[in-house]
Amino acid sequence: MKSKIAIITLLALLIVSAATSARAQGALAPSGAPAPMMKTLEQIEPRTPISSLPFTISSSGSYYLTSPLHSTNSGITVSADDVTIDLMGFTISGTQDTNHSGIFIAGGDDVMRRNVVVRNGGITRFGIGIHVKNTQSAQISHLIVYQNAAEGIKLISVDPGVCTDVTVEQCTITDNSSYGIYGYTKNDSQNNRDHTIRNNRISGNYTAGVRLFRTRGCVVEGNAFGKQVPGELGAFAVYNTQGYNFTVRNFERGNTNGIGAAYWGFQGSETFGPLVDVTGYLTVTNNTGSPWANFSR
Repeated sequence: MKSKIAIITLLALLIVSAATSARAQGALAPSGAPAPMMKTLEQIEPRTPISSLPFTISSSGSYYLTSPLHSTNSGITVSADDVTIDLMGFTISGTQDTNHSGIFIAGGDDVMRRNVVVRNGGITRFGIGIHVKNTQSAQISHLIVYQNAAEGIKLISVDPGVCTDVTVEQCTITDNSSYGIYGYTKNDSQNNRDHTIRNNRISGNYTAGVRLFRTRGCVVEGNAFGKQVPGELGAFAVYNTQGYNFTVRNFERGNTNGIGAAYWGFQGSETFGPLVDVTGYLTVTNNTGSPWANFSR
């Protein structure tokens, strides 16, 4: 009899102990739906959609196109610093009005635009495709800029403002009614300088694929130039004057002009790699080929 009582007592103690332990562990039922473990794209990189034109960017941030867009006015105007525009593979188009730019990076006379990125899409049938004014540090890449009524890409300083350190790379710039890429300063004040133009394909533009006038210290490297549309002086792959620019490792085909060396126009203070003409021989020196050479065919 005593053993039965002991067994019953032991069982009671075990039940009490288990109940106490369960209470110590907290509620067993879930308190609610599990929280998401992954961040959304908006949380990783907050972005603002552009779904109609014209569109003005007045705040820093990342912007993207939602579809191909057309404008009877300007396209996108950038009036803020630290801006990224991703065209998402879409094209913006205009009406070939020379007063309207596809993308206008609008620096002021006293306050320059800074850190602007434009990439990944097409710009066509505006006046200037991409107009960069009084801007310090910008990157233009992986774009097709074509059939605009003026320049494909224009880099300009307007005194007393400056335009410096703009990179144009991995773009196709073709069939624009003025220069493919144009660097211009009204006064010889050295306020337009230090741009990099590299690894682009440039053809079918009026007179010159790249025209740098009073635009100093730029690097023009690794570009492939097709035939440009001849102007009064002929057609040039690169036509540089008064700029102390550095032009190397480019290739051009099909251009002829009445000035400059071979099919390039370099005057005054320009620095450039050896020019190899259609015969395969150097046109400037009698030395062997150089890895810095510019080639014409």
